[in-house]
Amino acid sequence: MILETRHLRLVAAVVEHGTLTKAGRVLHMTQSGLSRQLLDLETRLGLPLFHRLGKRMVPTPAGECLLVAARRTLPQLSDVEEDLRRLAGGRTAILRVSTECYTCYHWLPGVLQRFARRFPRVDVQIVAEATHHPVPALLDGRIDLAIVSNDDHDDRLAYVPLFTDELVALLRPDHPLSAKPFLTGRHAAPRLRRSADGGDPRARERRRGDRRARPLGGGAPPEDRRAHRGAAHAPGTGAAVARGDAAAKAAPPSLA
Repeated sequence: MILETRHLRLVAAVVEHGTLTKAGRVLHMTQSGLSRQLLDLETRLGLPLFHRLGKRMVPTPAGECLLVAARRTLPQLSDVEEDLRRLAGGRTAILRVSTECYTCYHWLPGVLQRFARRFPRVDVQIVAEATHHPVPALLDGRIDLAIVSNDDHDDRLAYVPLFTDELVALLRPDHPLSAKPFLTGRHAAPRLRRSADGGDPRARERRRGDRRARPLGGGAPPEDRRAHRGAAHAPGTGAAVARGDAAAKAAPPSLA
């Protein structure tokens, strides 16, 4: 085999920096040593990898082909090296995790601490860039575990229920609904809708024609139920809907 990882690094560095001198600084080699290495590689391959245009080096089609291979291969090799370092340090597995919503991350640290005590040789990685779209990342193999809040099951995946979020209403003491032992979507939805309409009958007519205007309860479409994991409020009505844990943190002592 002619190609080695040093050749891939050479080509990638020369393309990025434009000259052998600058590439040599990055690779910790002299300009003459890098030039000899490149000439040797071109001789063994039987074709040039760069055009010399003044002081700048521009890749030939063969050089572009090798550059594509370098950009694909070198990161994979780096990942393998990192995995091996973890294994050498006593870690035997990696678990890559992401969630569907940033609000899920507030309870993860405590869970991960207990997980680490039980499985000390497993390295858990939070893949934040997959947040909001964890299922595609799971199917692509970029993560191993997705924490989701919708019930749009995919037959290619296995689902394990974790918990349910409690929604609570934040009300003024004299609010008409404050005396009720519990609320349903039927109680909250008309007030939230009236606030959104602003008293405009035309807005109400538009809402009636909008299929997405559903009650807050079980009749709401999945994307609406996900939104209710955060909070919804109706200005001027003295009412809001929030997750139980979020409400406890936000409410004053008399309401918490």
